[in-house]
Amino acid sequence: MKVLVSGDHWDKVKEQIPEEIDDKKRDIWFFETPDLLLKQHEVVLRARLNLKKKEVESTAKWRRWVSPFIPVLDAWDKIDGFKAEVDATLTECVPAWSITRDGLDKRVFEAAQTSSKNLLEFFGDEQQLLVRGAWPKLPWESIGAYGPLDSVKWTIPNSVSIECWTSKEESIIEISKRGEDQTIALKEIRSWLHGAGVAGEEISGGKTAWALRLLVPTGGR
Repeated sequence: MKVLVSGDHWDKVKEQIPEEIDDKKRDIWFFETPDLLLKQHEVVLRARLNLKKKEVESTAKWRRWVSPFIPVLDAWDKIDGFKAEVDATLTECVPAWSITRDGLDKRVFEAAQTSSKNLLEFFGDEQQLLVRGAWPKLPWESIGAYGPLDSVKWTIPNSVSIECWTSKEESIIEISKRGEDQTIALKEIRSWLHGAGVAGEEISGGKTAWALRLLVPTGGR
């Protein structure tokens, strides 16, 4: 369960983060076409660069399962890095399947920005197979890298996670909680937000839509 908060409320949110909690700083990049075709097909290709370890992870995600050919969960669940979840926010409840590869060399990520061949090496065979379920003729040759935006994340034990994304002097904050019961998770997030004195934002598409609006020149308009 995820709830978004305007970056204008950062001072109030920051007060609720214990000083002893370490932050995790990362650069976030998205791979998209100039006219946001991946977004239109509910496909997300993303890279996270760990600034401390200088390692990169790649994530391929298929949201909403818009293709009629829905994969078999038991088969996909055996793949390392696979995750089946429901991305729930104040505005929508979206099923999403993703595969993440971590510990990748930074040079592989940098090469992925130069050609479609290198991009296919950055996103492995199983990641490609997943997103082709959503879009069999995904135009890898038309995809470019957009970023970075700054990400800082805090995870409070037995509570919520807070992640702040910043790009072009704009910020958005995500308060999230994992759990089997969405109602309970949302209640805990709302309780935490109430303690911070802020309210959630209703932003369709979540952080990804917000980020693409800022990073891609068309901005989804």
